[in-house]
Amino acid sequence: MATSTYVDAQNYLQGTLNIGSTNLIVVPLKGLYAVSLKFYNPAAYDITLSIERAKQGNTVVAYSLTLDAGDSVEDTGYTLYPNDKLIVDTTVAGTSYFVDLKKYTTAG
Repeated sequence: MATSTYVDAQNYLQGTLNIGSTNLIVVPLKGLYAVSLKFYNPAAYDITLSIERAKQGNTVVAYSLTLDAGDSVEDTGYTLYPNDKLIVDTTVAGTSYFVDLKKYTTAG
């Protein structure tokens, strides 16, 4: 599981990941969010981001990357609906993450 520090409960989440799979975000029953992400590790690492779509009942791999030491990934443009999940899997402990959430006023 991730170790999380809430910078602003409305908009930001940051912390570090352990090896393996972590539910980075689980969208509440009411809400619709635009999400931007950033991952970083000073060591070489593999990272996979998946989106579990609750309504469709499936999980889709957004990307799977092998990165050199010190590389970072910045990613934008995800819209999450109620009960959707962002799942991240990393091969090296200590991968830092930063998530920017923008809540829409109504859920679709």
